[in-house]
Amino acid sequence: MDRIVVSLLLSVLLTGCTAGVREMTEAERTAVREEVSQHFSGFWQAWSQVDPDRGWAYHDDHADYSFAENGRSWTSRASVQTEFAPGFASTKSQTFNFGEPRVAVLSRDLVYVTWQGTLAATRVDGTLEATRPFVFTALWVKVNGEWKVRFAHESTQEPESQQ
Repeated sequence: MDRIVVSLLLSVLLTGCTAGVREMTEAERTAVREEVSQHFSGFWQAWSQVDPDRGWAYHDDHADYSFAENGRSWTSRASVQTEFAPGFASTKSQTFNFGEPRVAVLSRDLVYVTWQGTLAATRVDGTLEATRPFVFTALWVKVNGEWKVRFAHESTQEPESQQ
């Protein structure tokens, strides 16, 4: 009898001590989607205007940060900034054309976003690069109340005229 009472008591205590996992409601998902989406126009505007300082400010400076592009990867915001600096120095503007992003709310502070479209750059000397397709995916994390890109992946293709 004592074993039964102890077993029941332990079951009740253990059940009460485990945190309940509650699925987000559609209204909660919509609110998170709208909150993080407010940052997208500033994010792309910074890159369109070739303002790396403002663009990289959207990226998290966290030890787990990772950026991948066309088979290469970097594991810190500083290392990817250094790698891309020469290209930005010779670029006057970039033009991105894409539709609505696919936004997947994973939790209240974690959102996965994919953009697909085209990219063209104008060099400082006025040379216009050929338009090429690109895909950009990012994992946005809410850090201290602010949305930041923690993981990103970009892939582009050479324009058909240059293949």
